[in-house]
Amino acid sequence: MVLGHELAHIRRGDLFWGLIASVVRAVFFFHPLVWWSERQLKLVQEVAADELVIARQHHEPVDYASLLVSVVRKLVAVPWCPPFRWRRLEQYAH
Repeated sequence: MVLGHELAHIRRGDLFWGLIASVVRAVFFFHPLVWWSERQLKLVQEVAADELVIARQHHEPVDYASLLVSVVRKLVAVPWCPPFRWRRLEQYAH
């Protein structure tokens, strides 16, 4: 399912749109709406890839969520993973 998620990004062309958003951000770096829009684009891309994986692979959303939680638990144990280094898993469970 994790590989399916990454392949969904490729199928949807997320890399291309991310590149376009990065170029726009580079040109209009001073405008806060550009930064906000790029962040929203990334969030929408992640949700869309998740939905595509669930729909194409006929998995239950609960199973997919369980997989994501298990991946986060493994990342918490890795000392070099910056987003999870200083916080405990319980903070992300809400």
